[in-house]
Amino acid sequence: MDTTRSSLSDRIQGLLPFLQELDGLILWEGDSGSRPSREDEPEVVARLRQAIADSGLVLYDFDWIAWEKEVRVCWDIVAVAGSDLPTLRRVLTAHVRADRYFGGHLEAACRHGVISALLRRLGAIARQVESETRWRSGKPPLPGRHPRYTTPPSS
Repeated sequence: MDTTRSSLSDRIQGLLPFLQELDGLILWEGDSGSRPSREDEPEVVARLRQAIADSGLVLYDFDWIAWEKEVRVCWDIVAVAGSDLPTLRRVLTAHVRADRYFGGHLEAACRHGVISALLRRLGAIARQVESETRWRSGKPPLPGRHPRYTTPPSS
């Protein structure tokens, strides 16, 4: 995906349709306690992996292994749900990169619910960015968003 021609909001919006399908994965189906593997992963995880790669949100100049060991946010749904965009990109990168080395990691993160929490938070950030962009350009805010922005700034 050409990330220079699409806005952050558009790139995030491309991931949000996965939420409904991921919510159906949260509980292990016949969990035997074994680690998931790529051979039998649900098709939605493979599509999500590709959509994440296409989104341009994964960081490539980032030591995700050291960061993941230092910060315990990667598996903490509550922490992810309140994280800022740079942290969310780090969490997403850590899960995608770990999946490359440990097949089934992304599926485990999806089933744990952390990827759904991450996508929901990204969606909230995208809506905020979109609303603030509209406000700065003099357009009315989107309904139900940023009630403090009732009038655009004066020039």
